[in-house]
Amino acid sequence: MLNLSSAARLDAAAFGIDVSDVDSWVSARRDGDRIALVRESGAIDHLTVTAVGQGVVRVRSGAGSGESSMLSGAAETALPVVADGDSLTAGHGAIGVRVTSDAHLQLGALASTSGDGSMGGSGLRPGALTADGDTIGWLARFAMTPTASVFGGGESVQGPQLRGRTRVMRNVETSGFTAYDRAYLNVPFIWSPEGWGLLVHTGGTVTMDIGDTAGDVLSVMWRGGELDLFVFEGTPHEILSRYHRVTGEPGTVPGWALGTWMSRCSYFSEAEIHQMLDEAEAAGCRIDVVHVDAWQTGEVLVDLACNWELDTRRFPSGWVGRLRERGVRVSLWHNPYIPAESAAAREAAELGLFASMPDGSVAESADIPGRLLLDLTNPATLAWWHEKITTLVGTEEVAAIKTDFGEEVPDEAVFADGRRGWQIRNEYAHLYQRASSRALVAALPEGEAPVMFVRSGTTGSQQYPCHWVGDSASTWGGMVAALRSALSMSLSGFAWVSHDVGGFWVAGSDAHMRASRDGDPSHYTADVDPELYLRWTQWGVFSPVLRFHGAGRREPFAYPAPFGSLAVAATRVREALREYLELCARRTAQTGLPVMRPMALAFPERTELHDRLQYVLGEDIVVAPVLQSGGAVTVWLPEGKWRTLIGGRVFDGGWHTVQFDLDDFPAFVRDDVQPGWLPAFHSTLHHLTDRSTVEQP
Repeated sequence: MLNLSSAARLDAAAFGIDVSDVDSWVSARRDGDRIALVRESGAIDHLTVTAVGQGVVRVRSGAGSGESSMLSGAAETALPVVADGDSLTAGHGAIGVRVTSDAHLQLGALASTSGDGSMGGSGLRPGALTADGDTIGWLARFAMTPTASVFGGGESVQGPQLRGRTRVMRNVETSGFTAYDRAYLNVPFIWSPEGWGLLVHTGGTVTMDIGDTAGDVLSVMWRGGELDLFVFEGTPHEILSRYHRVTGEPGTVPGWALGTWMSRCSYFSEAEIHQMLDEAEAAGCRIDVVHVDAWQTGEVLVDLACNWELDTRRFPSGWVGRLRERGVRVSLWHNPYIPAESAAAREAAELGLFASMPDGSVAESADIPGRLLLDLTNPATLAWWHEKITTLVGTEEVAAIKTDFGEEVPDEAVFADGRRGWQIRNEYAHLYQRASSRALVAALPEGEAPVMFVRSGTTGSQQYPCHWVGDSASTWGGMVAALRSALSMSLSGFAWVSHDVGGFWVAGSDAHMRASRDGDPSHYTADVDPELYLRWTQWGVFSPVLRFHGAGRREPFAYPAPFGSLAVAATRVREALREYLELCARRTAQTGLPVMRPMALAFPERTELHDRLQYVLGEDIVVAPVLQSGGAVTVWLPEGKWRTLIGGRVFDGGWHTVQFDLDDFPAFVRDDVQPGWLPAFHSTLHHLTDRSTVEQP
């Protein structure tokens, strides 16, 4: 028989700690307007409780850490602590905090585990993590109902449903390996359709065991000297809205960014881009944005760092303006690492702009030596960064920037604000994106929304769209992982998500490295399986932002018939969808709800749908991407009559297994109550199709 001490050891082992590392809370008492939690050791943690508007309470120890880059600064109201029998309460409407005299916490709908074995056999009580008598972190543990689904947490290649899993929420460079539950973007915010949400306010790593070790127990562990939790209540829509109130509203995306983005790793010259655009025009493929990774001098694809020196030999003065004359905007790549041997590194070192290591040396990214890490907590660094971006955007008329990397902060790095790398491992990406966005706002014409294409992030990063899922493998499994990641991000507060159409990399291919070394784009080939490429394109058309990108050719017209011509035709569908996508953008600006709405958010009451790899684009289009060769899809449709947007086949609500021909799309609109934008869509698509037919030789 499993006794309580054995259960406690199992609970602790799940986090790689010993039971003795936890100084558990054993009693509670009132101390003025604070709750005093007494540990086994006799140490006391004083908790303050505040309301952050309707449906949100904040619980933290100590006096708080002041301003936070990850919080919006929403007004807080202190809640008085009231004795209620053998409990203490601090309430705000339907949500509040209750603590019993023996230190059992109830945070809204979340009740701490009892430690007596009655909650899923759990024996470890919550409290502080200690080492040598110092508080180094926290362990919170709550009971979950057997039926509670749990979502959020940021990006996850294993899908949005978190129940039954342990997630280490630590931003990492995944190197495109999508078989493992490691992510570029982690958010320590989770929620359940049963009416609760939880945010751990920290910039460091958070580990959540969500019914993995003990089936009905949520265990949360993080390092840091302060306990700081936000608890939410409401419907899924309300919880996400309240999360945005606390951490910042999602940013907006202008209409031009809803068209077709074309990219590869990389275009190496203005001439190469014009040649590609000539091919696109000949194929009848409209391109709205061209992205360039390797715009700098040197071996950017080798260094994977930013020296800020435009290679004017390959991109001569006026090159962006000449592309604008063709109706094409330009996006450029950057990251917060500086190559050690560059002039930019020497300049930044002289100004003291880098993070340092404990021995005084300059901090480098944790994964690749020679990439020096800017200290984005230093006001002088922010001013330098601001000048670099505003100069680039002002001089080159850049419309958008790709805000890449930012994950690999060494734990022992020392920053100007006194924190170590482990304390801002995840927040660093947010600091980077905030600085870049602010510089873009300053450089762009007044009122023009900044547009970035962003890989990493954490709490609050939804303010700086659009975030893509990173380097996906160019396989059917890679496409599935990209969809799972996009759905997960959409359930974590991110309104605008995207992916690399076609996938980033094909196993064994080094074409981009050979092209970079030789300066010869002929090394690039259309290296993705043509059927997969077409199906990924069709999914991309019905994604919030459509961008083709990878380490080989990703232009639709580079692929053989019929796949290439059908992919080009799909981009015309995207153009016809522009009016609807702009409507989605306006709705998202009003509600904060994601443009890609997973089934758990669109139909939270239908628990059998929570894991489905389908979603609602905006409010009107049900999308169920083709994720395997052959074209078969099993899809659930809401009650009523539904019609495929392209083929025009009609279905009743319910479950269907549908076979899609190569020219058919897995997208459905209501047939019984047609949306107002639909006639304009069909008219525009008919016009674009007719025009392309006339233009073809």
